[in-house]
Amino acid sequence: MAQLRKLPLVYRAFTQLGFMNVFHYLVYKIGVHSGFFRIITPSKQGFNHRIAKKIKPNFFWKVPDVNALTTRFSGLVESYAKEADRICNGRINLFGTVESGINLTPPPPLHHWTFYEKHPLKSDDIKLVWEPARFSFSITLGQAFVATQDARYFQAFFDSFNMFQKENPINRGPNWQSGQEIALRLISWIIAAHCFQKPGLMNEDVLAKINNAIADHAARIPITISYSKAQGNNHLISEAVGLYTAGVYLHDHPSSNRWRKLGKKWFFQAIRQQIDSFGEYCQHSTNYHRLILMLCLWMNLVVKSGGESFEEDIKERIAKSVYWLQNQMDPESGNVINLGHNDGSFVIPFDSSVYSDYRPVLQAASRAFCEGSFFESGPWDMLSFWLNLPVVSNRDKEIGTFQKYATRIEQEDSWAKLRAVKYTNRPAHADQLIVNIWHGGIPLTLDAGTYQYNAAPPWENSLAGTNAHSTITIDNQDQMTRAGKFLWLNWADAEILHVNKSSVIARHNGYGRLNIVHKRELRSEKPNEWLITDWILPKSNSDSERTIQLHWLLPEYEYQFNRNTIQLSTPIGNYSLDISVHRSDNPGSISIIRAGETVTGNHKDILLGWYSPTYTIKIPALSVILQVDSKLPVRLLSRFVINGE
Repeated sequence: MAQLRKLPLVYRAFTQLGFMNVFHYLVYKIGVHSGFFRIITPSKQGFNHRIAKKIKPNFFWKVPDVNALTTRFSGLVESYAKEADRICNGRINLFGTVESGINLTPPPPLHHWTFYEKHPLKSDDIKLVWEPARFSFSITLGQAFVATQDARYFQAFFDSFNMFQKENPINRGPNWQSGQEIALRLISWIIAAHCFQKPGLMNEDVLAKINNAIADHAARIPITISYSKAQGNNHLISEAVGLYTAGVYLHDHPSSNRWRKLGKKWFFQAIRQQIDSFGEYCQHSTNYHRLILMLCLWMNLVVKSGGESFEEDIKERIAKSVYWLQNQMDPESGNVINLGHNDGSFVIPFDSSVYSDYRPVLQAASRAFCEGSFFESGPWDMLSFWLNLPVVSNRDKEIGTFQKYATRIEQEDSWAKLRAVKYTNRPAHADQLIVNIWHGGIPLTLDAGTYQYNAAPPWENSLAGTNAHSTITIDNQDQMTRAGKFLWLNWADAEILHVNKSSVIARHNGYGRLNIVHKRELRSEKPNEWLITDWILPKSNSDSERTIQLHWLLPEYEYQFNRNTIQLSTPIGNYSLDISVHRSDNPGSISIIRAGETVTGNHKDILLGWYSPTYTIKIPALSVILQVDSKLPVRLLSRFVINGE
């Protein structure tokens, strides 16, 4: 009977994911469980080291000159050396900010990579194994070497490289499981090889060893491309860029032409399929959106190195994605809305900015794909400089009418945005109609983020649910049907009903199964004041009583609470949130939860009152919940007032 109850979900998954995605996934699973992948990816040395010595790599990337670096970016040498010294001492940052040792040894015993598809690691979050093995730190070591010519930085890279090769023999262990991880590691090694070019530093044997490993990595990627095609997300783009990069770098390799053709083909297919006509990336995540733009920038550099360029429709689609991401950014801080999954991805980290600052990638992408610069010159130009893009200060591209789609409303010192999207690809979070408000460079409302995908209950991607977001939950149900850790079915689609410079109204159909519509208006009432109105409407007459929860996730500041109003003291002044019920006989009850603990009221939920700025990190926040048990219709009002210093 349990299996029969699952049949509707299986059917819905098939119809919403699409035939080809399901087909590619089945191909992958058959390859794993039949033993076919194990046969064609044997646990023995792949490319011949003797032949690798004869291959002369194509150093296609022009590494910046040290004098040009120090002239344009004063203090650069010192900052690079400081970070590289920390790496030499065995310390790196995972997920952008989490300090850790350099652990390249996966949990023993080692099995063929297909084993981990059938028996996932239970004692470790697989991302903690994969992240250091992306070798992003080798790019920092390479930059420090370019700036200082200190051979210690090459030795630190080569020692780590040798350690990886020893502890992760070909096709054995979890670091050979994911084609995406293989591709990102491959790109890091190729960038490092460019940076460490110096007579006497990388001799023939050293270079052959590195090139041999790169060839083994590249050969592994196409074998499981069916998985990436099934996912239809950043996996496919990462693997396409990695494969193309290997084909250009190892241009004398017997498979180089095939790698380039496949890489280019898959990259163009993915861009056309994964970036919608408005510019939003299919994973509905600002962090993954930056990951894709960074890979597009690197692919653009590699393609241009051969005298080629992107096709016009590809450039246009990427350009739209640049504008979309800019629309999620706070112009004062460079930070963005913490939308969707945030797994800490921070690939090809050429710039020296902090993890949360999106200006470097937006500045470089605007120059590469939008024929202008979004910002005046500043430290965020570092990425452009390393990517050989002209560092100029012309700002000839503005957001313009794009704001209408993005439902972003501007005030002099603050801005707010209503999330309303019609899904064309798998949703990440059940977060329709969330509202984000920023003032003076800081967020007044938060998106919780991710924390971890793989952890002990309840922390297995649990923050993706509706209740963790600043929106309405009805009868304690998500807006969509959760069918797996990363899979939502019965997608909640939103429709924008009205938009102008001071107001936007939208509704979503996620509670249609309950015969209910949620409609929300975001309005700029007056300077430094925002009004959010929620209507919970029955689609037909009903006497049923519903449990309605309005949730706001706020940063943890010193606060005071009185009846319906919470006032918070921030570094740039105070602001207040007043919430109330209209059109109901029940005034409702308010609860405040901090770090999973109820401090006011009766509502309990250990998932609430948390904010995750990057993977594996969660910090206390304030969840303010207004609960109303009432017949419909119900109208709720939320008023944010910013009082200044």
